[in-house]
Amino acid sequence: MATTWIKPIHKMKGRSVAATLADRICYADNPDKNNSHEYVKSYGCDYYTAANEFALSKEIYEQQTGRGGRNGDIIAYHVRQSFKPGEITPQAALEVGYSLMEKFTRGRHQFVVAVHTDKHHIHCHCIFSAVNLDCDRKFRNPIRSMKIVRQISDHLCAERGLSVIENPAKSKGKNYGKWQGDKKEPTGREKLCAIIDDNIIVGRTLTEYFTALKRAGVEIKSGKQFSFKPPGAKRFFRQDSLGEDYSEEAIRERLAGKRIVEPRKKVAAVVVSIPTIRVPKLLIDIEAKIQKAYSPGFEHYARIYNLKEMARTLIFMRDSGIGTYDELNAKIRTLDGEHDGKSTRIKEIETRQKEISELQRNIGTYNKTKDIFNE
Repeated sequence: MATTWIKPIHKMKGRSVAATLADRICYADNPDKNNSHEYVKSYGCDYYTAANEFALSKEIYEQQTGRGGRNGDIIAYHVRQSFKPGEITPQAALEVGYSLMEKFTRGRHQFVVAVHTDKHHIHCHCIFSAVNLDCDRKFRNPIRSMKIVRQISDHLCAERGLSVIENPAKSKGKNYGKWQGDKKEPTGREKLCAIIDDNIIVGRTLTEYFTALKRAGVEIKSGKQFSFKPPGAKRFFRQDSLGEDYSEEAIRERLAGKRIVEPRKKVAAVVVSIPTIRVPKLLIDIEAKIQKAYSPGFEHYARIYNLKEMARTLIFMRDSGIGTYDELNAKIRTLDGEHDGKSTRIKEIETRQKEISELQRNIGTYNKTKDIFNE
């Protein structure tokens, strides 16, 4: 059994980045608590110089992007993993903590893991840099980070035969509105993510996906990157602020069926102009996954996931009035024909819109210069 939490580390006022990091890393790598550095492990850096290496990555990031450098800026994250007394050895705890950081950061960030044995319960302190190894992006802390860390930790514990908390209590690590439940109205970003999840259908093109979002009432603004404003929101949200599963590359992969993402919890305040149907997703190739790396926990999860998706497929076909494979093919041909006709009509309208825009520009130019021309 392991309990977890995650907290950001901010640059302290009046102190350098390296000094702030050294304070936290020295606390984690305390020789009096980890048997003289015996239970310490690092990735992408040396734990003796990790603070300076994190600080150097932050400095390179600021030079390349022109961002950061303010007091209160997030420079790293601190994850703690506490185990049930007497259930695990310090060395095994170190391996679990290291695997947790590998999976959570996806191997893109430097980190240090240290095990403390001074308490009656063994626990890990994991600190990872907010800047990635390429020094061009920072870690986007997702809204559900506490839950994600706990799920990965539970999965690793289950694989090693350790106990897992079956019904964990609500975490107080969330903001107050989240902690008190779903009474608080969802944020605009949560509404937008829910609408995006509802309108991502495998096989759709990017143009069709944008058209579906517009029909759902989402305003789209293009620029260096896309920004979206869901119905009822007061401002636009940049695509890169929604999380890794909602970047342009991730959206393309989801539309192509190359990335499977569990939709976020439905929020009651999401209002769309047309009814939406949760379409079945592609199944997980269990054999292929097992050949890469065998995991009993993942195999169990994948089989349940595939059974649910196959059941959802049958329900979807029944609700759509499809009973046989021939009827499915006939339905596909009909929809393809309707889609082609609508796509042609959309292109005609877009062409006409360009002509009208050009005409308006010329009329405006004429009105501005008419008097000068007459003179």
